[in-house]
Amino acid sequence: MGRNATIDYLRLIAAFAIVWFHANAPGHSIAYAGLAFFLVLLGMPSRAGIADRARRLLRPFLVWSVIYGAARIALSLARGEPSFDWVEPSMLFTGTQLHLWFLPFAFVVGQIYRVITSNHLVMAIPIAGAALALIFAQVNQPPFAQWLYGIVPIGLGYCYFRCGALVVFPWAVCAMLLLGFDWASDNLTIVLGTGLSFVLLQLRLPQTALSDWAARISMLVYLGHMLLIGFGQVLGLSGLMLALFAIPATLLLSFMLDQLRRRASWAAVLA
Repeated sequence: MGRNATIDYLRLIAAFAIVWFHANAPGHSIAYAGLAFFLVLLGMPSRAGIADRARRLLRPFLVWSVIYGAARIALSLARGEPSFDWVEPSMLFTGTQLHLWFLPFAFVVGQIYRVITSNHLVMAIPIAGAALALIFAQVNQPPFAQWLYGIVPIGLGYCYFRCGALVVFPWAVCAMLLLGFDWASDNLTIVLGTGLSFVLLQLRLPQTALSDWAARISMLVYLGHMLLIGFGQVLGLSGLMLALFAIPATLLLSFMLDQLRRRASWAAVLA
């Protein structure tokens, strides 16, 4: 059985949902479910070793941190502001733009998953994550808030790709914990986003050139979109108009970077 192209299409849709969220367009809180789908996919089985995972996750994290850092310095200079006032200690874990946080997080979690073989232990991971999220719900500073958000969908994704339909049990427990004890919008997004992910992943579509293209550019869309969001904000755009500008602009940027990556070996560091 070949690769399920549904994953590739949904990954690209999820990436654009995150663009919509960061543009603060109408319905942006619902669009945040796209991040839950990305995190669910990080639970997919992988034979990649630590060196391969570092190249796939940590290298783009460093490269895009440099890119966003340079952009922020340039913007500060243009505004006549101190060049490095925006630097914070948490950027060691989140990078110079907050949305990069999940790359090193995914690397660490992936290494932990490599030592887990028991199905019973697998199903306990997201439940434990939900409990931790409740315990530390008041920790709203990056990167802790982002880590807490990521534990549950990644853990449930790990369950899904190894235990199949049995994931409904830990998902239900997580839903009761997150929604029963702490009715927060992010918790609702986690629960609905992960549940919808499992439903949509039941669809199987054949691999095509289009799905291969979607697979290649989805991460470029995610990594690069904040450049266009920032540019649109400089132009005075916000909300719906910002989203309508950023989505096609990000698609164009991602297409150009993908072409560059296919023609120049050094550009492989981008994603």
